[in-house]
Amino acid sequence: MAASLSDLAAMGAAPITALIALSVSRKIGRNAIRDLYEGFDELAKKFRCDISGGDIVKSDTFGVTITVIGRARKPLLRSGARPGEKLYVTNFLGLAEVGRIVLHEKLPMSQYPDAVKKHLYPEPRINEAFSLAKYATSCIDTSDGLSTDAFNLAEESHVKIVIDAEHIPIHPEVGKLCGLKGLDPTRFILSSGEDFELLFTAPKLAKITRVKIFRLGRVGKGVGLYISSGGRERPLRPEGYEHI
Repeated sequence: MAASLSDLAAMGAAPITALIALSVSRKIGRNAIRDLYEGFDELAKKFRCDISGGDIVKSDTFGVTITVIGRARKPLLRSGARPGEKLYVTNFLGLAEVGRIVLHEKLPMSQYPDAVKKHLYPEPRINEAFSLAKYATSCIDTSDGLSTDAFNLAEESHVKIVIDAEHIPIHPEVGKLCGLKGLDPTRFILSSGEDFELLFTAPKLAKITRVKIFRLGRVGKGVGLYISSGGRERPLRPEGYEHI
C-alpha cells in the first residue's frame, strides 16, 4: 500500500481511494487476512484514502494487487526537467536495502534501527510532495534505485543529469554496513531501491521543514545520466531494478 501511495506522491497527487485484490490459498487463515487489512487501514486513515473495493479469489498461492487512485490539479511528471535546474532528493537513500540485508542475514537489528524500519515500514512522501509541488518541475520516487530513477528523469525530460558523487549523503547505518561488507557506499546507494523518497528537479527551492532535502546534482544541456567525481564527469549506467 505504501509503495502504491508513493507513486501518487511522485505526481503530487492526493490519494482518493484504493482497490485491493487478494488471491488466497487454504493455508492463509482469517487472522492473517485481518492483520493484513489492519495494515492497509492504518495507512489509508493516515493519508485520508478510502478502501472502496477490490476482489478476493481462491488460489493455490497467495498474491495481492493494489490499485490507488488520486487527484492532482497539475500532476508532476518525469518530463519537466530543464537545463539550469538542480537535482534534489528527500532524505537519505540506501537505508531500505540495508534493512533488507540486515534481516536476511540476521545481523543485529539494534545496530540498524533506521534501516530496519525503512525496509519494513516505507513512508510515502504524500504530504512532502504537496510542499514541493510549487517548486518541482519533474519528479519520480526512488523505488528502483538512484541511478535508474535519475536516468528515467533524464530520458523522459530529454536532458543531461549530472549526479555529484560528493553530494550523495551517506547515512551512518549505510556507512556501517558498507564498511562491514567492504562495499563502496556511493555505489551501493546508486543501485539500491525501495526507499520511496522523492527525486526531483527544481530551479530553486525554499526551505522545507517537513523532511531533509539534499541537492544531489544538476540538469544540463544534452542527454543521459552522468556522475561527477573529483571534477571529472563520466557516463553513469543505470544499476538499479529494471522492469521487464
